[in-house]
Amino acid sequence: MLLDNENANLARIREALTNFISRAAEDDLLLIFFAGHGAPDPFAPQNLYLVAYDTDVNSMPETALAMSDLRSYIDHNVKSKRLVLLLDACHSAGLSNEGTRDVANNLANLYLEKLLYQEEGRAFMCSSDINEPSRESRQWGNGHGVFTYYLLDGLKGNADSNHDRLVSVGELFRYVRQRVRMATNQQQNPRLLVGNNEQLTLAVAPLH
Repeated sequence: MLLDNENANLARIREALTNFISRAAEDDLLLIFFAGHGAPDPFAPQNLYLVAYDTDVNSMPETALAMSDLRSYIDHNVKSKRLVLLLDACHSAGLSNEGTRDVANNLANLYLEKLLYQEEGRAFMCSSDINEPSRESRQWGNGHGVFTYYLLDGLKGNADSNHDRLVSVGELFRYVRQRVRMATNQQQNPRLLVGNNEQLTLAVAPLH
């Protein structure tokens, strides 16, 4: 299920986290990818949210997805034993050629890493380390974040380091981390919480 631009409103995101993810059976691999803002409520910074297309920053509790709600949706609706979350947060709202994502938004990454995905069968990869900005630019796929750019590149088969035509969680992370660090002069360092899932296959590389 793809939600982008105006389709990534709060109602559709909630629908995806209830009806859609519940369709995945126990033996399925469920992959959730989010690219966007993850931010604290400006009036209650201890509360963290994922920002939807129609979010009003002056009314976060009513118009954004609370991190606690995300955990509840996953705990109650995911039947799959294998779950991978890829998080590229948070896109700069600026119009400059190259932007960064708010350092404070890494609190969202830390919340998910520590509270949501320390379970067997789950893996979590985020775009940058704590207290680091995440970068975006037109040079990376016409405005992608650098993390998303190399994530997609790796899934196409370029992360297949052992040439078995299978891209695993571990291979993808090592590829993305190396490329992102090189592209940002070591200023951005993706993080991975993988548990026992490093060999989990995410993609099949095409024949050349």
